[in-house]
Amino acid sequence: MHRAEMGIAGLGTVETLMAFYARSGIRFIEPNESEGWGVSASFLTLPYEQERQD
Repeated sequence: MHRAEMGIAGLGTVETLMAFYARSGIRFIEPNESEGWGVSASFLTLPYEQERQD
């Protein structure tokens, strides 16, 4: 994972990490004209601000 964070991992490593995260309920959102890359988590039930306050 460290190599992926540094941007020097191979494509196979990145695909493996993305598959792991997908199985964990994380979905990667591709950038569009107004926003960059993002993620969504299916296991979160409250908006981020409310999760942080608990």
